[in-house]
Amino acid sequence: MPLTINRRVAIGRVLLSTQAASPVVARAQGGPVVRGALPGIGFLSPFSRSDSERTRTAFASGMQERGLASGKDYAIHERYADGNLARLDALAQELAALKVSQIVAVTTPAADAAHRAAAATPIVFVGVTDDEIPEFADSLSRPGRNVTGLGMYALADKIQVPTRGIRPTARPDATPPRFQGDLNPKRLELLKRTLPRLTRVVLLVVPSPREGPGTLLLDQSAQGLSLQIGRAAVTAAEQIDAAIDPIAADGTAAVLVSSSATHYALRARIAERTLARRVPSMFAYAEGPDAGGLMSYGSDMMEMCRGAAAYADKILRGAKPADLPIELPRKLDLVLNLRTAAMLGLAIPTSIALQATRTIE
Repeated sequence: MPLTINRRVAIGRVLLSTQAASPVVARAQGGPVVRGALPGIGFLSPFSRSDSERTRTAFASGMQERGLASGKDYAIHERYADGNLARLDALAQELAALKVSQIVAVTTPAADAAHRAAAATPIVFVGVTDDEIPEFADSLSRPGRNVTGLGMYALADKIQVPTRGIRPTARPDATPPRFQGDLNPKRLELLKRTLPRLTRVVLLVVPSPREGPGTLLLDQSAQGLSLQIGRAAVTAAEQIDAAIDPIAADGTAAVLVSSSATHYALRARIAERTLARRVPSMFAYAEGPDAGGLMSYGSDMMEMCRGAAAYADKILRGAKPADLPIELPRKLDLVLNLRTAAMLGLAIPTSIALQATRTIE
């Protein structure tokens, strides 16, 4: 039976009354739940929806741990760039146009795009590298702007920073965050210990107009380990074979994959090709060995996304990003894929195996 105008009006009134009656979170600092429109949370990722499933789930789990459910306490607005970083600006602008209460931005490129598109909107970044943090914050303990979140590295030997679960000490002299170095020197060391005959490491890079201090640190570390460093630009899947195929498969060479969003998106293809060419690989993310790479050393992206929920909850309650300290990881994980090691004919040294946070049998 066709739907009449009167029935449409009746159904519309029912839907409106149902929405008005539903409980919604719009909290004052430490105050009770206030009924009103669902606050929107933007979730911006440079990856595809399928690649982002684990990070998205980790964030939702963190919200649930705080008693907040999507569709009941907040509305989630997801935007994915499908590995095309050039799309991030337009996606961030879409979220800004929705007037979301905040944007959770996964990786540095997403945080950059969100910051450009929504200068007044609270932004919670996940996985921004420590050399990029000064672009968003005045200090780690008191960011002072509309951006806060969770950084990538825990190298803080010169500045006091909060770690998760530890309340930071107030600092009257807010010291601007300074670059402390990245983790590639440690990754080189782990590769050398795993592969005693190693003499050359090829770093997969995404070319950038600016060369960070990490480049000098990497070269210095390589020299101290008697390693030669080569660099191969990989910005698309079509470039992977040309970067990896020339590398010697005799146990004297390895691939070091950068922590860039581009290489995270290409991790499965990189792992597949290095394994096919019998070249050991070191990734910045655990998802690298999960995809078939040999090993990884770095922060846990899932833990960081779960931790982003703590920021989102506080912002929903009225806190300002300017007052929420930026966190760096409490620990860094070494993940080994023993199946890949066996396929490469490698015997993992006991000292490395004992140091591993997780092994893939």
